[in-house]
Amino acid sequence: MKKDFRKIRYLGRSFEEVFFPRRCPICDDVIPFGEPPDTIGALACRCCLRELSFIQGPTCRKCGRALSEANKGSGLCSDCSRHIRMFERSFALLSYGPLERDIMSDIKYRSKRSSADLFSLLAARRFRSELSWISPDCIIPVPVHKNRLRKRGYNQAALFARDIARHTGIPFREDLLIRSLETKAQKGLGYEGRILNLQGAFLADSSACRDVRSLVLVDDIYTTGSTLEACTEELLRAGVGKVYGLCICAGRDT
Repeated sequence: MKKDFRKIRYLGRSFEEVFFPRRCPICDDVIPFGEPPDTIGALACRCCLRELSFIQGPTCRKCGRALSEANKGSGLCSDCSRHIRMFERSFALLSYGPLERDIMSDIKYRSKRSSADLFSLLAARRFRSELSWISPDCIIPVPVHKNRLRKRGYNQAALFARDIARHTGIPFREDLLIRSLETKAQKGLGYEGRILNLQGAFLADSSACRDVRSLVLVDDIYTTGSTLEACTEELLRAGVGKVYGLCICAGRDT
């Protein structure tokens, strides 16, 4: 029965690939037909992966971004050396360069939701051992306000979080944290301005959080850490034991 189900699912996917072929989120070319599902080759041109700015080498031991040459000795990026972080630590897959900015914009503003599949799979593979070591009770997304969700139709952080949970077997939840205030865009604001903008923006359910020892909070882009910090503060207040972050992209250390 299970083999038959897999066969039907594969045939259904093959039909979809023929009439609605998936395009590589990096070069936008049609991906060759016939790659097994849930593999990198089914989600992007393998040669295009070399164009992505994967974070390598020394990283900030708090936020996970690549360290500048000046900060490699301290182990902390410029932001984390200046600000107290309530989250345990965060992980980031890519540096936020021009290519990554275009791809994230496509996912966030141009309804290219299928492109999120690639980065979720890459993140799940890259951080599998770290997630196993943390052994979180659940993975949750940074929430968006209901008005923005209604306008956009989806929360890009939830796309990433749901798929990472599926690839790792960690439970996915969306009932712990909501965005209670519709704030103005964070872009263009400094760290203090972002913190002020997010005051009271998130609300955690104490009854749902009480038994959560640790969780992983997923977002698309880590810039100053203000969003992750604001969510962490509210989750800890509601009773969560420890909060870890996982972001697809992180801004560069300065």
